Amino acid sequence: MDQRHKGTKSVARLVSQSARPTRSTHPRSLSGGDSGVIFGRLKPGALTILRSLWLQVGCLFVPFSVLIGKVLTAAEKHKRNRQINRFMMGAVPDSGILMSKPRALITGASAGLGREFARQLAADGKDLVLVARRVEPMEALAEELKNAYGTDVDVIQADLSDRETPVALFDEVQQRGLVVDCLINNAGAAGIDLLRTEDWSTAHDYLELMTSSVVAMCYFFIPPMQQRGYGRVLNVASVAGYVTTPSDYSYGPTKSYLIAFSRGLSGALRKDGIQVTALCPGFTHTDFHASDKLTRMKRSSPKFIWYDADVVVREGLKALEKGRDTYLSGRLYRYIIPLMRLPLSQRLIAALGIKV
Repeated sequence: MDQRHKGTKSVARLVSQSARPTRSTHPRSLSGGDSGVIFGRLKPGALTILRSLWLQVGCLFVPFSVLIGKVLTAAEKHKRNRQINRFMMGAVPDSGILMSKPRALITGASAGLGREFARQLAADGKDLVLVARRVEPMEALAEELKNAYGTDVDVIQADLSDRETPVALFDEVQQRGLVVDCLINNAGAAGIDLLRTEDWSTAHDYLELMTSSVVAMCYFFIPPMQQRGYGRVLNVASVAGYVTTPSDYSYGPTKSYLIAFSRGLSGALRKDGIQVTALCPGFTHTDFHASDKLTRMKRSSPKFIWYDADVVVREGLKALEKGRDTYLSGRLYRYIIPLMRLPLSQRLIAALGIKV
């Protein structure tokens, strides 16, 4: 009886072993992706370790490949921006970049820093759009630049204290078929006494000129720059935007806003190939101080605090190309601004009759 049972178990064992499927060693059997075939001779523990390592390597490879793609894209964009920068500075562009001659629009171009911006940009080979209230000085400047550099200059009369001017100016530029690559927001005026001005419209127009018009010009002219992937915007602010005296509650605060506004734009637009700079000059030799009051102030202040307009403009344009969001023009001001913020320094400025 026992021997029969043993014999039956032996036969059943042989049948079950013969019925088990065998793993094929044909190469095609490996194409099914069965890791058990590939690592069939490995122990279960070793197989688990290898599978875990493979998954970890895969998880590392995916973000690494994404990072490589981003780096290559950024490198290509940087290369293109460098090529465009070379063209903007007068170099011959590579065959892969087709673009028209660069053009800068300058507000407040009839005098002062605006006129100096026009001269230096024309010397760099850029065409110009000059904007100001007075036409005659701009026409004379346009003739001068055309004869000296062969610059194509468009003159547009506009009053930026009028809230409708920025959109009208943008439409005029579009109708003339002009492409603006560089925007210089330079128009401005000396501060007024906001509390003693009898007519509120006068104070409102001043604030429109000093702040709202700059924002509006950026609103209309920056989006086309974003579409082209290149643009430069320079907003002329002032040292007064960093240091204000108790008697200055008009000019200085408007410049403080331009500094903050420019910094915000710079951070937001850098990825689009657009650089924004707030140029902050100190006391500068221009006809901005031609009034009797400002002339007396200029005579009573130390001469070493005054800089020439060509120095201010040259430093500002260099800072713009370097991507500086703000720039204090004049080495003296870069050294003394931290000191000028101190209360004792502000008392000294007031005693000297200087209004920053």
